[in-house]
Amino acid sequence: MAGSPLAHISHCVPDPKATILLVHGGFSDSHEWDTIWPLLIAERYNVLIPDLPGHGQSREVTPFELDDAARLLAHLIQDHTLEQRAHVVAMSIGAHVAATLAVQYPERVHSLIISGFNLFSPNLLSPALPYLAYTVQRTSSFLKAPTVEWGQSRSEGVSLATTCDIFRILFSSRNLGPIVARSCVVAATKPGLSADNVHHARRLFETIHSDSGRRLVQHRGMQHPWNVDEPQLFAKMVICWVQGEDLPEGFEPIA
Repeated sequence: MAGSPLAHISHCVPDPKATILLVHGGFSDSHEWDTIWPLLIAERYNVLIPDLPGHGQSREVTPFELDDAARLLAHLIQDHTLEQRAHVVAMSIGAHVAATLAVQYPERVHSLIISGFNLFSPNLLSPALPYLAYTVQRTSSFLKAPTVEWGQSRSEGVSLATTCDIFRILFSSRNLGPIVARSCVVAATKPGLSADNVHHARRLFETIHSDSGRRLVQHRGMQHPWNVDEPQLFAKMVICWVQGEDLPEGFEPIA
């Protein structure tokens, strides 16, 4: 397997418990995790943080397609982890990539945390949305907005082509494949424009094998980009899940 061309950052500790792979949302980059990775290495986990295709230092790695992005992450895990697998933690668009990784390369995924998975049906307006998003990205400073894809946009932005790729992933009628890894699907459901869609989270949850130890939870006090808003809580949740402990207070099952 050839090495991955994805730009990435590795944070390593002596005698690590395991490796945690952090996958950022759209219009962002590896720096999305700057307040979280120090909390994870403090618990003796190695942390591997890539820039997704079309983003950050991987901006020239294009196009941004799910199958290819999952393949590149699988290469990265194989090349840069001791056990050639990782606990995978992903947000938003990164959640789509992580789910594809878990379906196509289950041997690389020790466990999975997915937050902010939203998948919309294509409609008459969806073809115009990437052009609107690209225009706004180029002409405003982006105040807080409904998704990581909008709210965490970097000043240099991404190309129009990658913007179109992102919206093709978000607005799709594709089928979701089966996931065998022990997985936790999280919806941040604080009322407002930035609330995650519980039905979309449940749709992904239903693809996870029922005997895997899967969980579907929500936090009613958190908005979609809660990894940025509440890094301490996010890191604590990750550590609890990876170590097989109860999730922190505030996470409740979705019926």
